[in-house]
Amino acid sequence: MENYRVKDYLANIVNFPVDGKALDAILMKRGLCGDTPYSEAENKDIELCQADLYMWICTSPSKIGGDSDSDNGWSHKDGGYTLSSKDKKRLTSIANSIYDTYGERKILTSHFRIVDHGVKHCNLGLNPYDHVETKG
Repeated sequence: MENYRVKDYLANIVNFPVDGKALDAILMKRGLCGDTPYSEAENKDIELCQADLYMWICTSPSKIGGDSDSDNGWSHKDGGYTLSSKDKKRLTSIANSIYDTYGERKILTSHFRIVDHGVKHCNLGLNPYDHVETKG
């Protein structure tokens, strides 16, 4: 396994194809080269690249279509995948756990709260410009 590269590892930990240029960018961000042997890289750097890859996947389109051929009742479909919001949530959770392990800031965690203040009284008349001050 001496020739097993970090880039190969990252490409193989997910169950669908990942663009090589995206992997190169993820590795470059962490100061690694795609040709770096897996055995020579630090575990921290590899795991942080893994978390970055998961986040890259979560920000990618949910459905990637593959090639499809059909002829005279015969059909074949190659490649493609669909990620549900549940899948993306799980990957985000794993990535954030890795970031937390190494003291990095968690990303892509958003919470929305809708607050209902009810109907409020308005002192404006029927003229929509009553609130605009005029000079003169």
